[in-house]
Amino acid sequence: MFGTHEAKYQLKKWVDDHRVERIERFTQSIGESAFSEVELAVPGATIDDQVAVLDAAFAEFTGAPLPPALVTGLRTIISPQFALAFRIRGGKITRLGALLPGISIDDIQRMCGDAKVAVDPRLDKLIGALGEGIARVEYGRAGDRAGVDVYLEPTDAATRAPEPAPTQAN
Repeated sequence: MFGTHEAKYQLKKWVDDHRVERIERFTQSIGESAFSEVELAVPGATIDDQVAVLDAAFAEFTGAPLPPALVTGLRTIISPQFALAFRIRGGKITRLGALLPGISIDDIQRMCGDAKVAVDPRLDKLIGALGEGIARVEYGRAGDRAGVDVYLEPTDAATRAPEPAPTQAN
């Protein structure tokens, strides 16, 4: 689907080694600096199993494991529903993301602290204004840069009440 190159072979080997049965999501950007992104569910029946796979994937594909404090924090998540997002550009894996199910704003702030990533102090207000809650969170690394993305489930825009009929003075 996205050509023949080193990243495709690396990804295929990882999928075979970890017995991943399906791709959760495939994205292809268009335009200059186009990239492909492949999302795979992380194998493992328990949180500890999945966190170990995440940590090993970061070591393999980015050259460094996850920060120890982040690993400890990830182990506190109660639902083993992690995924990995591989971004491929120019035949190489250029970014790796660890996707987590929706967690609380307090957990996001702790996670960002563990990952040494700044949190905008208005994040909780933005989440409250835009959606019903946090759908998922992604810790991503590209080279020596890391970040945390928060994905929201938007709600319908609030409906405005009809304007009251104008009144006339005597």
